[in-house]
Formats: sequence, structure tokens, C-alpha cells
Amino acid sequence: MGYQAPYKLKSPFNEPNQETKNITCIITQMQKMGKVSCLCIAVVFVYLVASVFAKEKPDSDTDVVAYWSDYDPPANNWDFAKVGVACSSQLAGMPLELRSRYDWTGFCGKYGPQNLDACGRCVLVTNTRNGKQVKLRIVDTCGVNGLVMDLRPFDEIDDGTGHYRGHHIVDYEIVDCGYTPVTRFITRKMAN
Repeated sequence: MGYQAPYKLKSPFNEPNQETKNITCIITQMQKMGKVSCLCIAVVFVYLVASVFAKEKPDSDTDVVAYWSDYDPPANNWDFAKVGVACSSQLAGMPLELRSRYDWTGFCGKYGPQNLDACGRCVLVTNTRNGKQVKLRIVDTCGVNGLVMDLRPFDEIDDGTGHYRGHHIVDYEIVDCGYTPVTRFITRKMAN
């Protein structure tokens, strides 16, 4: 009779997940057929290690500070270059119909697309104090870890304290803009 540990440590490696069981089963079957090479085992091992440690970054966050800026797109004919937003070159040539579909925001969230990769994407912003929501198009970067919303949508979700405090506490989620030509336009611009 050998030594037995008094307890079993909890670890993701103690209990294989279904994916690991499936791959193990495949390898076992291939071994029985005599068709497993060292290369095959190495590839499966690398895949398993990568799947254990790879975690997808979320495209949302909670309790983020959202400040306001007066981009005032209508007064500036929804012209990115005239307003001087960081995404003006990436979104140059976007039809007025697409530029004016949503109000604008600068985005520097911890999660989701970063810097100029966020240009043209949409973000759903929810004021945590009253639950009011607004969908915005990301057209700018910012120097804060959060959002800098245009004044109009900032006021739309205001609970009466936003201007007094100078910001809202919001949740955000990167969402589909819901308009296929925008997706094609952005994809085409990113390919260039």
C-alpha cells in the first residue's frame, strides 16, 4: 500500500474538460491504429496548453467614468476632420447617412478594441444611476480610462447630477452598429 495524500488539490489540470477528453480519445484511437506521430502529439499538446491559458478579452466593462465633450456634430456638418477627432483619417469618406446615424464618443475603455482599432465601432452606454442607455459611434480616442461622450448623449442619460459632478458612472458594451454598409465601409478602410 502506497502513500495517499490526505486531500486532492483543486486545479484545472485535475479534472480534464470535455475538449481535453475528446482530444485524448482521438489520440488513443489513433494510437490503436498505429497512426500517431510525435509531431501530432506535439501539435495537440500545444493546442491544449494554448486553450487552457487563452482567455478572450471581454468587450464590456462596468462602473466606468464617462466625461463629456462638445463635439457638436450637427453644427459641424458631421465632419470628422472639422471636429478634429482621432478617427478622421480612418473614417474619411464615410457617407453623411452613416456619420450622422449615431452621436459620437471618444473611447479609451480597458476592454474592447483599443486606440484607432475602435474607430467606427459602436458602444452601448448605460448610466448606472438611472439605467438610461444610448448607442454611440466611436470616432475619437481620449486620455482617460473610459469614455468622452458628446454633450447631447451625455445629457440624454443624465440623472440630474452629471453636469454637477462632471461625469457619469456607466457600463459599456461594444455592440453591432446594426447597419451593414457601415461594416463594409470600415472593413474596406481597414484593408487599405
